[in-house]
Amino acid sequence: MFRRLRHIFAAVMLGATIAFTAPSLVLAQGTVLDDATSALDQAGASTYGDASAYEARPGLMTTIGNIVRIVLGLLGILFVVLTIYAGVLWMTSAGNSDQVEKARGIIVQAVIGLVVIMAAYILTSFVFRSFGAATGTEFNIPNPENGPFVGPPSP
Repeated sequence: MFRRLRHIFAAVMLGATIAFTAPSLVLAQGTVLDDATSALDQAGASTYGDASAYEARPGLMTTIGNIVRIVLGLLGILFVVLTIYAGVLWMTSAGNSDQVEKARGIIVQAVIGLVVIMAAYILTSFVFRSFGAATGTEFNIPNPENGPFVGPPSP
């Protein structure tokens, strides 16, 4: 039964992946993508000014910040996947105490992992802001106040 559930879960995940990625693969003319890109460029230019005012290449701190942001985001996704997996495992345990304990252990480990991820984000933010203060440059780790992307400060 558990093996069958695992196959069903894998099939659903594969189907969702294909459903979300297939539309971007069949846009042969690219008109929708081009329109969306130009609209985003116009919105960015009206909000942050002309892009030519910034450096063509991001600095080292920006690159490292983007890498850290991506890694922490992937780890957050892993937390959600583990939590969902443990919840499904718990709900399908049918009174089997070993399966319930396994699911509970996965949830506890996922929560501990989330705490570690949040601590890593706080530490990274502190270190980059300290380096920015020491070098006289402003550096922003993504947060709700300054937007989702790491980069040069807005004018």
